[in-house]
Amino acid sequence: MLTQEQIREFDENGFIKGDIVLSDEEVDKLREELDLVMNGKSVKNRC
Repeated sequence: MLTQEQIREFDENGFIKGDIVLSDEEVDKLREELDLVMNGKSVKNRC
């Protein structure tokens, strides 16, 4: 459930700030993978 503060924030801003979900390293890895996809290269089966 949302708190009254979260509801107010959503009403004012159109979004609610959340906690940090990914580390900086995870974000960097996702950006690298996205660059590959955007350049037409597959990232399938890359681990």
